[in-house]
Amino acid sequence: MRMIYTSQRIEGFISSTWLTDPKAHWLQEMHKWWTEGKLDIKETITEGIENWPHAFIQLFDGANIGKVVVKV
Repeated sequence: MRMIYTSQRIEGFISSTWLTDPKAHWLQEMHKWWTEGKLDIKETITEGIENWPHAFIQLFDGANIGKVVVKV
């Protein structure tokens, strides 16, 4: 509620917009980091579509680590 009253904004990052920039080398850099093992991808995976409400709630209560994925 504090965020609403102070007019704060949460904004995501979409990497696809950087792929069309001729000066950007984002994809090449990410591939290099991936092959060098420099990326540590964290996901919280929930099994089963019937458990999606639990996975959704994890987004807001801080129980997840990284991306929340529901495996169906």
